[in-house]
Amino acid sequence: MKKRSSLGSIQKLPDKRFKVTVTVGYKYVGNKKKQIRKSKTVNSMKEAREFLRQYDNEQEQSDITLEEYAKIFLENYSDRPSTLVTARYFIHQLDPLFHRKLSSIRGDELDELIESFRYGYAPSTLAGLTTYARMLFNKAVRDHYLEKKPEIKKHGSMHKTNTLKILPPINEIRELLEKARQGYQAKKGYHYLYHFLLLMVSTGMRVGEICALKWEALDYYNNTISIHSTIAKSKNGWIDEHTTKTESSTRIIPVEPELLETLNEIPRKGEYIFYTRQSEFVTPSHISTSARKFFDMHGYPKLRLYDLRHIHATELIAHGIDIKTVSHRLGHKSPMVTLNTYTHYNSANDKEASRLMSSLVLKKCLTTIEEPNNHNEP
Repeated sequence: MKKRSSLGSIQKLPDKRFKVTVTVGYKYVGNKKKQIRKSKTVNSMKEAREFLRQYDNEQEQSDITLEEYAKIFLENYSDRPSTLVTARYFIHQLDPLFHRKLSSIRGDELDELIESFRYGYAPSTLAGLTTYARMLFNKAVRDHYLEKKPEIKKHGSMHKTNTLKILPPINEIRELLEKARQGYQAKKGYHYLYHFLLLMVSTGMRVGEICALKWEALDYYNNTISIHSTIAKSKNGWIDEHTTKTESSTRIIPVEPELLETLNEIPRKGEYIFYTRQSEFVTPSHISTSARKFFDMHGYPKLRLYDLRHIHATELIAHGIDIKTVSHRLGHKSPMVTLNTYTHYNSANDKEASRLMSSLVLKKCLTTIEEPNNHNEP
């Protein structure tokens, strides 16, 4: 007895088992198209039907469009709203190919699409788009929606915008902090901007981490600050995620007692240290806007609030603090991230490097050349 379906057939064998045969594709022999078939012997009719249903699902998966799989990818990507917002932004840049079957999209087509954004996007954005496109197609292979992923070339650069970024020397940062202190005393701008800037330079914390900082995180006995949350943007606005950016971002860092004493100047009007009248915590956008106005006013139009985190890392490394310790303070997963991202060009160090190499090589070479030849000529 043989039962047929739209995909294959089930045949009962003399030993009461069942043979399932399905068509898995086609090939051409000369000018003739021939089926490629696959068979499996199972012990029951239930197993035979399950095999056919499984193959039916595989056939449906092969017809899935990029738009349909993008929805599946994003649904299972992350529980963190801010991370999901970023992923959704990059994946939706692939919109021109959304109508295409996932299995029909070639690597050169993805390369052409990404390159079309070259003149409108920063190099880091192109690199991010490349990363997310690769992640999507790699996941599609693991989920068995594709047999082979398309090869996507490297586009943009995650570090190009940071190359040789010259930051103000630490003495200028101290002067800026003093001006912020004067502004605090005169009640100008965001009232606690000075405390925010001082905390960021002293600890290297992220902007969102400081915004989420609560009084309970300050340990006056051990002189430490516990970091276990961040304020991040979601589709519904700014939220306290009650978690950090990564597992390694949850950390405890030592601070000086004077820093904690300075923070105590802020009145306690809730659980958050930094707050505004409109919300229970100050948002990263609000504090960044206040800092931008302050930097512009004092002659630093290109300085960003986040650069204070860079300065923290760069100064520690320049003064001999080991990279592992700096990486921990910043909440990085790997010290390599610290080296690649947060160590910037320092003109003073560059001059010192020049003086060092001059003393080791150049001056000794010149001295050797200028020494008179005491050997008598024949």
